[in-house]
Amino acid sequence: MSAPPTAPALSLEASLYLFHHVFLPPKLPQSDDYDAGCELILLDSVINTLHKFRALVPNENRQVLGPVITMVARLREIRGSHGDVSEGTLKEALQKLDTEGGVLPVHIRCQNAAVLMTRNDNAIHVEAFELSPQNEAVNSTVGRLQRQFPGPSFILDRATFNAPGLQDTIAQTLATMSHQSVAGTKPQVKKARQEHDEDRDTTNPKMVTEFFAAFLRPCAAVFDGLQIHKNTREEVLWLDSRFPWRRSPLWLLVRVALQLILRRLCRRDGISGDIYKHYMVYYMSSLLNDCLKKTMSDEHGLKLSINDNTAQARLISNHLLNLAAFEDWVRFNLDSWLEVHLSGEDTCQQLDNLIKHYYGVASPLYSHNPEAVSVMLLTILELWIACDKSASDIHPLLGDYDNCIPMDMFEALVLPYRSQMERLARAEDYMNQRRRRLRFPAFFDQSIEHQNLLAEIEDRARSERTQKQLELGQKHQKYRELYALADQLECTYYRVIPDPRFDLTESRHSPNCQRCAYKSEAELIKINIHEWPLSTDPLQAKTTVFELNVPRSFASWRDTTIFFLLNVLRLAYFPKEQPRARYQLQTYSGLSPFFTPTNNSQRVGLLSQDKPHEATHRRSKRIIDVTEEDVCLENGLNLCYFDQETDFFVTRFETTDETASSCIYKVPQSSSTLQEFLFRPAYSRNGPSPNTVIASQDICPHDMSLEEYKALCSMPLGVEIQWQNILRQLAMPSVVFKKVETCIFILQIIRQAGPSTKDSVLRAGHVILDDDRFATVLLAEIANAAGRIEENWESAQELSALIFLTQRVLSVSTSTRVRDLCLAQLSTLRTTSFKWVTLVREQASYSDTDTHRNDLIARSTYLALICVSTFDIESPVLEQILEIERNAAVWIQCCMMIHDRKGLLDMTPGCLLQILYYRWQIVSYRSYRVLALNVVHKKKLAIDLAIKEAWAAYHSHSPWSVAPGGGNHWLVTGDRSLLVHFNLLTAELLINGRPLARLPSDYESHKTYRTLFGQSPVDVMPSELPGMQFSGQRKHIGHTIHLGKESIPGSEDFDICVRAFSEEHRVREFLPVRLLTGAFPDAFVEDYAHWYDLDGRASSSHWRLQRKRPGQNGWCLVKGEISLVNIRSQTAGSLFSILQPVERASRLHCKFHTSSSTLEIDIPHLRLSFSLQSGHSSIRSRQYRGMKIDPDQSLGTLVGLRSKLILLHENDHSRKVLIPDGAVTWVKDGGHVAVNIGWQAVSKLHVYSVDNQLGRLVDNGSLQSKLMLCYLHAVTSFCVPDVLTKKTGTEQSLSILRSASMRSFSQLTPENISILVELACLTPCT
Repeated sequence: MSAPPTAPALSLEASLYLFHHVFLPPKLPQSDDYDAGCELILLDSVINTLHKFRALVPNENRQVLGPVITMVARLREIRGSHGDVSEGTLKEALQKLDTEGGVLPVHIRCQNAAVLMTRNDNAIHVEAFELSPQNEAVNSTVGRLQRQFPGPSFILDRATFNAPGLQDTIAQTLATMSHQSVAGTKPQVKKARQEHDEDRDTTNPKMVTEFFAAFLRPCAAVFDGLQIHKNTREEVLWLDSRFPWRRSPLWLLVRVALQLILRRLCRRDGISGDIYKHYMVYYMSSLLNDCLKKTMSDEHGLKLSINDNTAQARLISNHLLNLAAFEDWVRFNLDSWLEVHLSGEDTCQQLDNLIKHYYGVASPLYSHNPEAVSVMLLTILELWIACDKSASDIHPLLGDYDNCIPMDMFEALVLPYRSQMERLARAEDYMNQRRRRLRFPAFFDQSIEHQNLLAEIEDRARSERTQKQLELGQKHQKYRELYALADQLECTYYRVIPDPRFDLTESRHSPNCQRCAYKSEAELIKINIHEWPLSTDPLQAKTTVFELNVPRSFASWRDTTIFFLLNVLRLAYFPKEQPRARYQLQTYSGLSPFFTPTNNSQRVGLLSQDKPHEATHRRSKRIIDVTEEDVCLENGLNLCYFDQETDFFVTRFETTDETASSCIYKVPQSSSTLQEFLFRPAYSRNGPSPNTVIASQDICPHDMSLEEYKALCSMPLGVEIQWQNILRQLAMPSVVFKKVETCIFILQIIRQAGPSTKDSVLRAGHVILDDDRFATVLLAEIANAAGRIEENWESAQELSALIFLTQRVLSVSTSTRVRDLCLAQLSTLRTTSFKWVTLVREQASYSDTDTHRNDLIARSTYLALICVSTFDIESPVLEQILEIERNAAVWIQCCMMIHDRKGLLDMTPGCLLQILYYRWQIVSYRSYRVLALNVVHKKKLAIDLAIKEAWAAYHSHSPWSVAPGGGNHWLVTGDRSLLVHFNLLTAELLINGRPLARLPSDYESHKTYRTLFGQSPVDVMPSELPGMQFSGQRKHIGHTIHLGKESIPGSEDFDICVRAFSEEHRVREFLPVRLLTGAFPDAFVEDYAHWYDLDGRASSSHWRLQRKRPGQNGWCLVKGEISLVNIRSQTAGSLFSILQPVERASRLHCKFHTSSSTLEIDIPHLRLSFSLQSGHSSIRSRQYRGMKIDPDQSLGTLVGLRSKLILLHENDHSRKVLIPDGAVTWVKDGGHVAVNIGWQAVSKLHVYSVDNQLGRLVDNGSLQSKLMLCYLHAVTSFCVPDVLTKKTGTEQSLSILRSASMRSFSQLTPENISILVELACLTPCT
């Protein structure tokens, strides 16, 4: 037997290669890593370890390992440098097989097969089998693949084997098969109606197992030899790669050959035991050892890298009033603007941008207001119609195309005014005119531009295809020429001495072999496919060409329509399909040169989730077996319309309830079960059936009777009888009108648009209001109801409901008589509501508590909102009402109150109060021009009358005029000494640039203001004190308040200066908290407001501020003979160092008693007190008599617990340990743990007595005390027993848990359960 070869030197790359393919670890490469050099190293490592293993086994086993080593060596010899089989070397190996015997394995790589030849006596056995399984078999199998080896088996006698030319033919055939693939052996995939080779899958081995076997069959006989069954582990992995990673087929060949031959030899020689298994363990351990050595010797080791794949120009402002201005422009000016710009190429784009900007600003602002949402939807509908008119004018065929907009969705809008219902009716009439459908190819057939573009694309494609056909012929010719040159040569070898210790030479293949160079060059010849750029379907091709150059106006119209449908109306695609991949026209090389983008990025366009051929791994093909049909392919894209914003394909539109739900008033959360009876979308216009009300009485709110529930829920049912239901309840009420739920139901009924009618813009639900008799009776009942509540301001909800009803009748009725009755009734309701506003405001001025006063002010502000709602009338009636000075003065007074007190209102999103506030802002915008005209030009005194009520000292000396530079909504009067400004939009009143009724927002938001006044507003006026800017109009708790600002040095912040003058002429000044922070305990700083008596007359029975001695900065707190110790002092620092385990320094209260020279130390949250006598060093406890803080804080147990305090008795030297209750945390501190107990505002204190005789801590008898001690023992446990307990913490903890005292408690509190859970979490297993 020859000496073993030198062990191969493993590089880092080779180590990884062998590690992955031999061991198959969980983390594997995601792309093909085949390396012929690493495969040779694999064979060398097997040969080397076989030699070593042979020296370790018993003598009887060594004889079977000799032929196995020879077998693997022959496999190594016939293998070329590129992984193929060398024909010449294989001929020599076949001759040696005949003369020397043994086994010859042949790896036929390109056919995914192996041939095993064995000489037994006078016969040659030939066995063939497949190596790598197909992808489907690997991916569909759970666990290991069960396989049987070998496959077809034949036996040739030696005479036949030595027949002239047979060995040469076998060598040539197998060598050629090892490097040359064969057409028809790859699995097929279908793309664009053509079959293509799937070269990511494995090759079918039929050229070896069938063709080669058929060649041998006439001269051979079939035999049944020993077969083995293997459960193999396989993986097929690829991520962003050309070819997948799979386990080395050569390694499978080696394992099969070893196991098969070893088993046959052992059976022949009668050897028991499985040598193959033993060798595999030895080989894998040796390989691991070699890999480990390599990684340790490498400078940086084996490093894994992780790759982380990771109005135009502010046309519309965020302000509500600017949105109202824009909505008015759409209502009054859009049609005239469109007449001028109808045929403009940019008109659709401008309207598209306008709609998106408007929706982006209005949608979040309006989201909880059904009235505002309805106005937004109506406005966008009119803008879309304008866009549609412009697009249809430019492309007339578009007018016949169904736009898919479901107009019945607009039945859910809540529209208070007749003008809004007329606008909706006009929009519906327009939409009903264009309900026919036309396909876009009709446009293509009329577009010369698109037809020329199609011809240009096809001409270019034909030219490229002709060139590709010529290229294919040229490369085929070159491939044949290179292989002809290779066939004329033999491979070049040279002899080397691998190991100087042995006088042996080895034949190695030359790296400069010319024959292999020709073969390599031929194998590298590839050709890229040519893909036809357009679909073979004419309709699909025309659609594609159309999308390459979409008319700009049409693109804008289409994007606007999709935005309107999906974003605004909340339709949804059904089904929702997301692409698995994205291939667009502008990125596809065959069409990108012809793509013409529009001005803005298109939302909708064509996209294919199927790859084009040029993007697949089959885009480049080896020249050996391709034909023209394999290279010149049809288009592989499957283009569909795709929405870039939603990331879904454009499919059928499905309506949702989101839009209808956003147009419904919301009842309070406590009555949310009533909400379903307000929901009346187009598919359920009459609402739920009356039986639903009866059947759902179980969901009646708790504060509502069943009779009221049935009456209230039945009111909206029946769109044509809804007004009759309201009239019946007014005449014979079963509902409670002063409840907010009733008001919400009435609002939804009277304002929801409902289904349209042909004869009236009032629609089916409101046409009855054109009946004068019904309207008159309704107004009479409204008047009766108003008379019943005239003196009860707590019926504000009922009053608002009556106002809404009267406004609705006034808005839709065309009868002069009915309208006059409505105006008279609104005047009465306005008078009643304003009387309530005045009454409640006066009650608030007499209130002596902040909470009650704020509540009354908020109620008066709410009543003011109800009062101003009586002005919510369409023009020109609104102008007529505001012409009357009394009415205008009421409007302005209520607006001033709302502006000044809106911070006290509960603006819960969607509540009625928020809707009233929104309505007030809109009416303010509609009325400010009327008021400006009346006050400035007609010299009306409405503003003067209103201001006089709010400011008693006001006197008007000059007329009002429009303020310069402030727009026409700011009016001004007065001279330089006293300038008065008034904002008609917001009702803000300024005196010399400052507000009269309230402080600026930076004052009210300041922490000092909230500390002193809470949420209560302070009425102010300019102050006469130097350095002060404002003074209170009224006294605050018997004091006159002056306020000002003082900048903080080195900061952008400021302090509010507050000076208070009492009736006894005492003057106090507020001291900002920041001046005391860090000097006194937190409780003294945060829980009190500190005032400094400027005249020094403070009471000695309360804590008072004093300045320190002359020459010292800062403050001190004193109370008679008691002084509070500054926490920055040395005394406080020393005490903190002692008490810091149980309390922070800023929460220690140290008080020095001058008369007794005693320092009192309080820990409030633990309810502990200590005292320190002057001249003594012992800190004595007040709660535990006779005990003091022990200078020695070591306990002998609970080692590492920081949060504890140990007390020592002065007489008997007994000790107690005080441990606060709280969350326990721990961190590593050197070789042990540091345990802390978290701070909390009020904490229990666990007191444990130290029992030195029994070596334990004695609790107070409570279960929580026992459990806390048990838990602390557990978390402070160490391997060394504690000094006190002579046990480890774990042992002591378990001892407590097992004690009988733990079982004496029959009930566990939540605190007990919590700490038991924490104890359970400490255990290492469950």
